[in-house]
Amino acid sequence: MDQTLPDAGERRPGPRRQRATRRRGERTRQEILDATLRVIARDGVRRVTHRAVAQEAGVNLSLTTYYFVDLSDMICRAFERFVDIGYPEVERRWEEVFGHLEALDPAWRDSEAGRIRVRDHVIDRMVDDIGGKLATQPDWIAAKQHFFFEALLDPRLAALAEDYRRRLVAPFERLCRILGSADPELDAELLFANFVRFEHEALSDSGNGRLDREWVRRALARMLDWILQHG
Repeated sequence: MDQTLPDAGERRPGPRRQRATRRRGERTRQEILDATLRVIARDGVRRVTHRAVAQEAGVNLSLTTYYFVDLSDMICRAFERFVDIGYPEVERRWEEVFGHLEALDPAWRDSEAGRIRVRDHVIDRMVDDIGGKLATQPDWIAAKQHFFFEALLDPRLAALAEDYRRRLVAPFERLCRILGSADPELDAELLFANFVRFEHEALSDSGNGRLDREWVRRALARMLDWILQHG
């Protein structure tokens, strides 16, 4: 059998060079995913194309097809990166809330003043969280809204979005249990749905990126008072 032998002066890349090549490839892949997220936040999922992403990332068009099976794969991988980058911060902020609540004397539940203090602490953290993200990460909130909407139409994205939604709802359920909810699963879903609504309304044309903090505080107070008073 005829075989083609390497040229006498040809050398195979050593392990160090191979690792460097892999690192460059992974960086390029992540840059493409980050560009995909920016396009989604700015224009929506339906405006994602290989050409739009390549232009946003400043890479050759062929690279957007080299690293991903198809456009849907690129969008799904971008969503996974969105979750991997953003969820640890969500988790950290919730742990701060739970750390404060679980360190309190349990007697707070026995007085109206105690319940109001706890309610107001939770409201303060929630409002600051939404307001802070709107001020510093509006694109992040926009991307999340676009992903959740597109998940209604894309079965591949739907599974990823539902898993992420469950992770986002979980700390609301934990909060409802601490507050003494008789139905923490349902109350958590209602709180989360309103949380997403507050973000959406602030991002809308009428909201212009501004959060009506007083209205949100009143809405949250009404929901949390119901949980605290009725269990």
